[in-house]
Parts: sequence; structure tokens; C-alpha cells
Amino acid sequence: MSERDPVRAAFDGARDRLQGAFAPAGVEAVLGTVRRRRIRRRAGGFAAIAALAVLAVAVPWANRTAPPAVPRPSASPSAEQPQPSPSPSPSDAETGIGGAVAPVQPCRARPEAYAEGADVPGDHDVTLGLTASSTFCPGKKVKIFWASYVCQADGTQQLADHEVFHLDAGDRSVVAAVRWPADPEGRGTRIIYVVGDLGVLDEIPAGKRQQYPYWTRARGSGAFGNHTAGDMQCGPPPSASPSPSPSA
Repeated sequence: MSERDPVRAAFDGARDRLQGAFAPAGVEAVLGTVRRRRIRRRAGGFAAIAALAVLAVAVPWANRTAPPAVPRPSASPSAEQPQPSPSPSPSDAETGIGGAVAPVQPCRARPEAYAEGADVPGDHDVTLGLTASSTFCPGKKVKIFWASYVCQADGTQQLADHEVFHLDAGDRSVVAAVRWPADPEGRGTRIIYVVGDLGVLDEIPAGKRQQYPYWTRARGSGAFGNHTAGDMQCGPPPSASPSPSPSA
């Protein structure tokens, strides 16, 4: 009869005592374990998908470049930026050779005036007009007037009366009611007819300019008729016909 191994006997006893503690958990326990594993796998899959979605949005946003800065409009562009000068219109310039634009020369009227009936003594009507050879500037009229003067003791001639008219190419003449001034001291009176942009003199001073007080270098401008009455103790000698004008 063989001897009994004490170690083996101890293990056999322990196994017999613990046999109930290590019984299988059964089918329900196995199914529960499987369900838990499936839930953990699904949760992990959802987490991975969410992470991929976050990366898909975050990476392009992080790598985007800032748009170029757009300058803000100034509050008053006219005060900071020079405005372009207007180009000359056809009315302000003429086209020269080769299409070059040249400035238009300023227009200068060349009126030739006359006074019809001016040699009649006393108050009477005088026709003031411009001849057919007169030239005009577009949109501008020609000034024409008569003025009467009375000689004074100091040699000057004082304005007594005058009348101003403006004529153009469509209205070249006008009838003026010329009135000779009174001459109580008998020193002489005078009527002058003038054309052009000249002002009416209130006084003709004594001196060598008395005969042609409205003398001018401009062609077609100045006195074109000069009539006197009386001894003319302050001015040129009496004349029944118009004196020649240096501007004629």
C-alpha cells in the first residue's frame, strides 16, 4: 500500500471545499457580458466619429488666411483727394491739325457806328446804329450812347444829360431823343456820340484831351460824333459837323 502524499491530499481537500464557489455563472451572466461589450464598442465608435467631425471642422479653420484689409472710405473725399479738372468742351476749344486741341481766341467785336440826323440843331430825334460791316461776339451786345455837356468857368465841361443803348446783330439801330442842354452863361454846349464799353464821364477836365475825351486805342470803340453849340469857351472850336475820331 502506497503512502499518501500530504500535499496532494491538502489540494484535494481545498478543491472539495471550494467547489461551490467556482460554479459557472450561467447563460444570463454570459448574455449580460456580451451586451456590455457591444455597448462599449458602440460608444467607442460614436466617440471616434465625433472626434473625426471635430477635426474636419477645426483643421480648415485653423489653416485659413485672414482676408485682405479693405481701406475705409474717407468722410470727405473731396477735401483729401484732388478732383479731376473738367476736360474742355467743344465750345471752349478748337481742333487743330492732327486732332490737337487749341484754345479759342477771345472774341472782339468790331462795330462801326453812325448817328443819322445828329447835325440838326435843337432837341430832335437821332438814329444811332451799327453798319452792316460791323462784327459781333456771340451772346454779347454793343454799347452805344450820347452825352451832352455844358462849359464851366474853370474850363471843365459838366455832364448835363445822356442816354445808353445796347445793340446786337438782330437789332442794329435805335432812335434816341437827343436834348441839347441849357446854356444860361453862353459858354457853349456839346453833344458827343460814343460806341463801345466806355463809361459816361461826369466831367471832362480842362486840357488837351477836351476835344477827344472818349479817345481809345481799341478799334471800333470811342467817340464817333462830336457836335458843339455856342462859342465853346472851354473846349474845341464850334463845329456844325462831327469831328473825326481817332478810333474811326
